[in-house]
Amino acid sequence: MRRSTRLERRPPLETKNLGKVGTKYISDTYKHCTPAELARFVKEEIQEGQQIVSLPVPPYRHAIYVDVQPNKIMVAHWREPHEVSDDPKWKTYNQFLDKLHKNTSKPIVFYEIDRELYKKALEKSRTFSGGGCSQYIYDWVQKYRL
Repeated sequence: MRRSTRLERRPPLETKNLGKVGTKYISDTYKHCTPAELARFVKEEIQEGQQIVSLPVPPYRHAIYVDVQPNKIMVAHWREPHEVSDDPKWKTYNQFLDKLHKNTSKPIVFYEIDRELYKKALEKSRTFSGGGCSQYIYDWVQKYRL
């Protein structure tokens, strides 16, 4: 019996963008979203299943992986939740997770940080003054996505 060595190609994940998306990673035009913008985004854009979410974290944008499952919401993020919970620049990120939880009544569970991918992403972030989160998320998706 002959077996095929071709890998099945998974469809790419859609990136959902909250707020204004510019052409640069760092911009003074990136602002925190209003409660109405956030509510509309969670209600109309976030769906069951896997997606990458890009959020404003002024003056940057920040990428996370979100998988809305039947009983919980799984999130991959290159930072520990306690690292960003009280920092004002992470306001939209924290409000997004809070609104997502309230809108679905599902608990949010974070995947453990992959230290190898984190080191690679941190190096990119230091070299290019940003972009570590997206490096981490896209590498994470390639490694772990089901």
